[in-house]
Amino acid sequence: LTQSRANGLGRRVSAEEACDALEPHKGTSFDPAVVDWLRHIVLDDGINAQIMSARHRVLIVDPDPEETSVLEVQFAGQGYDVSIERSIKGALNCLNTDAYDVVVSEVNLADGQGFELLELMRKNAHTQAPLMFVTSDRAQSSVNRGLELGAADYVVKPTSAAVVAAKAGRMIANSRAQKSGGRGVSGSLQEMALPDLIQIIANGRKSGSLKVRNGASQGELMFQDGSIHDARFGELSGAEAVYGVLRLTEGDFTLEPQSAPVPDVIGIPTHHLLLEAMRRLDEEQR
Repeated sequence: LTQSRANGLGRRVSAEEACDALEPHKGTSFDPAVVDWLRHIVLDDGINAQIMSARHRVLIVDPDPEETSVLEVQFAGQGYDVSIERSIKGALNCLNTDAYDVVVSEVNLADGQGFELLELMRKNAHTQAPLMFVTSDRAQSSVNRGLELGAADYVVKPTSAAVVAAKAGRMIANSRAQKSGGRGVSGSLQEMALPDLIQIIANGRKSGSLKVRNGASQGELMFQDGSIHDARFGELSGAEAVYGVLRLTEGDFTLEPQSAPVPDVIGIPTHHLLLEAMRRLDEEQR
């Protein structure tokens, strides 16, 4: 009643209104003692403030009411305090008024692009919450720009609201564990294939470590200015490790930026590595 409009009243209500709405159902749908204790607990200012401060807060920025409704129900069901805005201006007003743990934004907003929102957030020390794009914009240039600007993730619609909430929870945990230092980017290989991800890193001339995990299988690709300079996959290293990593089509990835230079151990252009990996996969499937 207090966290989602998808209820019998058709709107989000205050805690007091919610308790009043339960009163007619005492003794029928609900135990009277439970309703009385609920009113006592949620209306106690001290306890309520403590509960609210312990809950995660998410800001959803999307002009599509249907999209935001699905996400709102998912997040509210997991105990999040949810706010919804349709525009950059509205989102900035929220961010400047309250502290949020994570922002979930569409790229195409009512008054501009989500990239502008992210840029403005990063210019203000008080609006440094991790932002993930959940968008219908699947253009590689947009994905690339989002990653370059420091988005925590870039998810293309349609996607599961449960997946978005799970990613948001992981971002909050990572953000709290690493209050300082650069933010990494993480995601699922089912949502973004490794070759596509490598192309994005190459086009953006990014340096860092791309770690991939699928159960017991773990690999790491080390990039310098967009080129794969070294790799590890189990007991394999160098180019063979790259080919091993590229066999993975399921699992999770994490891209961690790094400033230390990586020696070019492999010495093969990245696009040649990708072509050879694809050739080997084709041969195996024959």
